[in-house]
Amino acid sequence: MDPGWVAVSPETADRSQAYGYRSTVTAFTAKRWRRAAAATLLVLSVTAVTVPGAGAQGESDRGFPGDAIDSEYLVKLPIDEVRATGLEPIRSVGFGWTLVRSPKSITADGSPDMRMLAGTPDVAPNTTYELFDEPRFDEQWALENTGQNGGTPGADIDALRAWERTVGDSAAVIAVIDTGVDLDHPDLVSRLWTNEGEIPANGIDDDGNGYVDDVHGWDAYAHDGDPDDESWHGTAVAGVAAAATNGIGISGVAPGATIMTVRACQLSCPTSAVLEAIAYALDNGARILNLSLGSHTRNEALEDALEAAAVAGAVVVAAAGNAGTDNDAWPIYPAGYPGNHIIAVAATDHDDGLAVGSGWASNYGASSVDLGAPGQEVLTTTPGGWTDESGTSFAAPHVAAVVALVRSLHPESTPQSVRELIFRSVDTLPGLTGKVATDGRLDAGGAVDLASAPVAMIAATPTAGTIPFAVSLDGAGSYDPQGSIVDYQWNLPDGDTAHDENIVWTPPDAGLHVVELVVTDDDGFKDSAAVTIHANTAPIAVASGSPTLGWAPLSVTVDGAASSDDDGTVAAWDWVAGPSSAIGAHAAIEIGEVGEQAVILTVTDDFGATASDQFTVLVGFDFVDTRSSIFRLDIAWMSALGITKGCNPPINDRYCPTNTVTREQMAAFLNRALHLPPTTTDYFTDDDGTLFEDDINRLAAAGITKGCNPPINDRYCPTNTVTREQMAAFVHR
Repeated sequence: MDPGWVAVSPETADRSQAYGYRSTVTAFTAKRWRRAAAATLLVLSVTAVTVPGAGAQGESDRGFPGDAIDSEYLVKLPIDEVRATGLEPIRSVGFGWTLVRSPKSITADGSPDMRMLAGTPDVAPNTTYELFDEPRFDEQWALENTGQNGGTPGADIDALRAWERTVGDSAAVIAVIDTGVDLDHPDLVSRLWTNEGEIPANGIDDDGNGYVDDVHGWDAYAHDGDPDDESWHGTAVAGVAAAATNGIGISGVAPGATIMTVRACQLSCPTSAVLEAIAYALDNGARILNLSLGSHTRNEALEDALEAAAVAGAVVVAAAGNAGTDNDAWPIYPAGYPGNHIIAVAATDHDDGLAVGSGWASNYGASSVDLGAPGQEVLTTTPGGWTDESGTSFAAPHVAAVVALVRSLHPESTPQSVRELIFRSVDTLPGLTGKVATDGRLDAGGAVDLASAPVAMIAATPTAGTIPFAVSLDGAGSYDPQGSIVDYQWNLPDGDTAHDENIVWTPPDAGLHVVELVVTDDDGFKDSAAVTIHANTAPIAVASGSPTLGWAPLSVTVDGAASSDDDGTVAAWDWVAGPSSAIGAHAAIEIGEVGEQAVILTVTDDFGATASDQFTVLVGFDFVDTRSSIFRLDIAWMSALGITKGCNPPINDRYCPTNTVTREQMAAFLNRALHLPPTTTDYFTDDDGTLFEDDINRLAAAGITKGCNPPINDRYCPTNTVTREQMAAFVHR
């Protein structure tokens, strides 16, 4: 049997059969413990148990007065009036009170020593208060590691910093689904969830929620309203999460939060009981579920229950296991179930390493385990007292409690947002790098700082473009959950800054440009966000091909290899010529239509920007009587440009290449080919009134002909003939 697992007896597995499963879910632990029962729970360490009340120093619920700060007092006067008294004001602290500094004796001008007035309605000493005053807090290295027990100072979750903002709210309910909780433990009794609609021990479901006498939770293992801990495991988990700051024993990570006790385990945890426990917790308002239990068997029913928890808005915190194995290779459930509402937790030691004990070690997983939390020799509650416990079972409630701290500040927060905030705030550590997904250990102070700080948000439109283009940067979505934002600072890639809520910025050149927004709230907290703007230069298209003159159908070999992209690569070449198309840097495209055809190349770069280039191909009609002519290309050129359509209308499949043409016909061909400008001058006397008079005058105006009777040249001889093939060559030249 693997270290950290339970030998299951028949009586612990019976209820799981109702769901068609024989496997049970096992409570992770690292403490040797025996009962007169059929099963044995593997445990890893044991220490002396302290009885309740030992070392108790008071009854305060939140802390105890400490020493007053020498020469500092609180005066209930506006700061300007304090200045007028001659006292030295330090700052206004709110509610009409000002903090002042006073000498220890009568001042030179006879003003009274402020200490003499301490206790009057208008003057109070600047007394210090501790956020806790627990007799054994100094032993709680997980909350504040000062190097006690040989640990590394600072290898803790920084609970004190978190408590400066919140110790948790009673509305943040953590359901401890476990072996139950000692309902009479002095460090837990004030933190227990209470069903106000239920009358204790009357055997009646007073509130009609389907559970009889569920005053402090439910026993899903025994199916009754008494979830008291018949073991010890659940009590230890509950103490880590939310033991009260009451001057007795220890403090939980979230001492102001509420523990809902839902018993699902004896020596092991049947799936049926776990399902019933989850259902109870969700039905009765718990939105933080701690599951310090697990199995290698994936269970569809449990997975369904956890999906329902996600829909209900619950964060599920699960222990990773104590076998020292890689959960990526050999998953543990429920920690290994997918879902952005589930947090899988490994255990760390007081030196910020992955916890390893005698006969046990924390599981890990670079993708399946999210973060580490203290889980070795953690001082916590046990039935009848306090003790040190080890294992991922006790790492998990550290995280569940920080979820409660965050949700105390943001009750409306989604599981995804809480999970992401906790992951963002971890302390990244060499010992966890590559072992957990965040590479880090839980940081309660950092998480609460993030939850307390403003949230910077950038809306950028567009985030990519081809230069030149302008980007609209909008910081209006930024917000401060505990106050208001007083400054927006845009840090631009060129080194400039701007302080407006919204700005417009133009990328100066191509590349990836990071724009940062830093927002500051009225408490001085800051947050930053960044957006990357991709400024692209368009590619350059270069198109060529051959042949560029021929007869239909004409196959043209096209070449776009000379195209380029200065800040990337050309990713695609697309060719179009009329209805024909082709792709590739080198391709062939067939043109079947007669005429002047544009072959267009469009290139696309790896950014998606495009550019085009083109060349012209002249495609003539393939006359049947020109195929053996040496002037075939010249004739095709004339046909492509519309200078000739043939000589045998309406079929026009022949050109009659050896037929003669008159000079006036040749003038018409030339004019069509050259698109000569019109003229009002009448150059010749022998073409007046002919069909081609205008064509002849245009040729003369262009200097192409001077006449046929030099030196006078007042005649054109329009009816004189030339062969058509001679004319084709002349026109082409």
